[in-house]
Amino acid sequence: MKVQLVKEYESTTGSDYRDNLTGLLNHGFFQIYLDKELRRYERYGDYFSLMLINVDAFAHYNAQKGSAQGDLLLKEIAWLIKDHIRQS
Repeated sequence: MKVQLVKEYESTTGSDYRDNLTGLLNHGFFQIYLDKELRRYERYGDYFSLMLINVDAFAHYNAQKGSAQGDLLLKEIAWLIKDHIRQS
């Protein structure tokens, strides 16, 4: 299912489904994938998890340290997320 969604998303939008900086799913693809999961839940009752992370005071950090350091911080956070969750 995800492979089909990726192809559909990329052909429709003309852009990659992952964020170039972090490698995480971008917002547009996330919304489409979430919609599909919600419909699957409504149909079959299967449970799923959703995680939303807010980096408190990130704008302040970026302003103090600069956007290059902010990018490094986002990459590190993305690595921690990818390293500590299951692929499924």
